[in-house]
Amino acid sequence: MAIRGHVFCSFLALLLVKELEDRLHRHNIAAEWDDILRDLDRLQEIELEQDGKRFLLRTPTTGVAGKLFQAVGVALPPNLQELPLTTPQPGRLTRPDTAAVVLRPLRSSVSH
Repeated sequence: MAIRGHVFCSFLALLLVKELEDRLHRHNIAAEWDDILRDLDRLQEIELEQDGKRFLLRTPTTGVAGKLFQAVGVALPPNLQELPLTTPQPGRLTRPDTAAVVLRPLRSSVSH
């Protein structure tokens, strides 16, 4: 069963690669895989809480990343968003004069 699952995942990956290459070609975007992976890896998202407000900050796109998202029809969130406040979690220490920052990538890491 594991071999069948591996074959399915490999086939699906090939289909997705082909679809992405076709969309890039239709939009006249010439990009190497190394450039695509590097530029996507640079996207970061930061959740910031300060003075009773929460924000979500996204790094700007670099290289081919912006064109890639346009070619596949994916709209990126704005670089800055104010988020609704959440109910404080029990046991979580918060002080109004400090900022809490959470760093996280926009996607899972891809091995090169």
